[in-house]
Amino acid sequence: MRNILMITTSLDVGGVEKMILLLAKELKNRSYKIIVASSGGALVNELRRLGIRHYCLPLDQNKKSIFSFIRSLVAIWKIIISEKIDIIHTHHRWATFVSCIPARILRVPLVTTDHSLLAGKKYFTVWGDRVIAVSNTSKGHLIDYFKVDSNKITVVHNCITFDESNPEKANETLVQAKAMGIGRNFPIILNIGRMVKDKGQEYFILAAKEVLATKPDTQFIIIGDGLEREKLEKLVKDFPMRKKFFFLGEQKDISGFLSIMDFLVVPSLREGFGLVALEAFYFGKPVIASNIGGLSEIVKDQYNGLLVQSASVEDLRQAILLLLGDFSLRLRMGENAKKYLTDNFKVKNTVDGVEKVYLDLCAKNNFCACH
Repeated sequence: MRNILMITTSLDVGGVEKMILLLAKELKNRSYKIIVASSGGALVNELRRLGIRHYCLPLDQNKKSIFSFIRSLVAIWKIIISEKIDIIHTHHRWATFVSCIPARILRVPLVTTDHSLLAGKKYFTVWGDRVIAVSNTSKGHLIDYFKVDSNKITVVHNCITFDESNPEKANETLVQAKAMGIGRNFPIILNIGRMVKDKGQEYFILAAKEVLATKPDTQFIIIGDGLEREKLEKLVKDFPMRKKFFFLGEQKDISGFLSIMDFLVVPSLREGFGLVALEAFYFGKPVIASNIGGLSEIVKDQYNGLLVQSASVEDLRQAILLLLGDFSLRLRMGENAKKYLTDNFKVKNTVDGVEKVYLDLCAKNNFCACH
């Protein structure tokens, strides 16, 4: 048995957190002992349901201090010893920074996954003995911006998995949506993501305002929470068609909304991968996305969705109107999306890729207890 400690800042609902949960589950099924440490969040109960131990540490990136740093460092040190950790796998810059000292002193190999195209704080950013990039764009950014040795980087694309399809889920969501004033007989356009500037929801909302001028029955659902939420809600408050916008906050289960939407919009300004696009593909729905980062490796323009210039309200408006006005195009792109997901983003391939990084690292480091 190999003992893996996965560390991140939080386990709130998001793309990174879902990947940690998926990896923990799949690696546990391969006889790894998985331990997870974070500041907590909605997905902790899912880990417990899977029989995976979670340590709650003061790793919240919005509450960083010298005291939380020291407490987290000491706690990680103790976990490494008590759980006989063979490899540490971090999923956030702050988690990596805190973990690198005990990892080095206790001679435990450190793996880092770069889930986003990080910028700034270049000289305070550390990387593990091996680095996993979630896209080719991410790998290029690591080499060009952070000067990471290309020989240390392995590209392992993210993937998704859903529990067995529940035929009642869509109906439950329709009932929930109806209670909120969302009508299924009118177009539903969805945006899902943490409400931070990099996710570009402001441009989505401004484009939606323009769309409503000619398509007044269209409904725009925004799922997620974050520092920008109040600002975005204030932006909509002054719109004549403000009742066509629905801010639903963080939703633990988004499958029902993905199943009833017409298409998804991902207007990110920076994106290492874009897991939510794959989630839309699972339900056979096309995606409008910014032509940036990992998104451009997932969304193929005119095949399974549309690529637009980032931060362009006009490009978003035109793309939304194009899909709204052509049902057959949406249907064809949705079918292509489902096939593209099935052919290119298998869970087994992702887990195999991560496991190979672990095993290769162990083979090259005689201080690693893995075998």
